[in-house]
Amino acid sequence: MAGTILSNFWAALIAFSFYFFVSFPFTNAFPILTHASILAIAMFVFTFIVRAIIAYVRKGPVMDEEDNVDF
Repeated sequence: MAGTILSNFWAALIAFSFYFFVSFPFTNAFPILTHASILAIAMFVFTFIVRAIIAYVRKGPVMDEEDNVDF
């Protein structure tokens, strides 16, 4: 569980940093920080959803053929 949260924070930090450094020289500080923060929150949630989908696919409810046979 801790690995999932930490990877979500890393993805959010990378998104925040990338947006901040790309748009830094063009506008004032407040719009950059608000947009970068919104992007970081969105990336955190997106990473959580993607990791949940991957975990579901890897450990999903798959029935074996042996379990499906009635005696």
